[in-house]
Amino acid sequence: MLEGGTDIRYIQKFLSHSSIKTTTVYTHISQKSTKKIESPLDKMAKKYKNKSKN
Repeated sequence: MLEGGTDIRYIQKFLSHSSIKTTTVYTHISQKSTKKIESPLDKMAKKYKNKSKN
């Protein structure tokens, strides 16, 4: 589910975990998933770069 794009908080609720720490123990985040993470600053830089091209 996590690698499919489901937010970990929904998985936490689905598994009835009260703590997100418990959920992270049971969900091993692959490198594939972590490579998809983009910081808000990177997103803003891309938008700015795209606007200045036009």
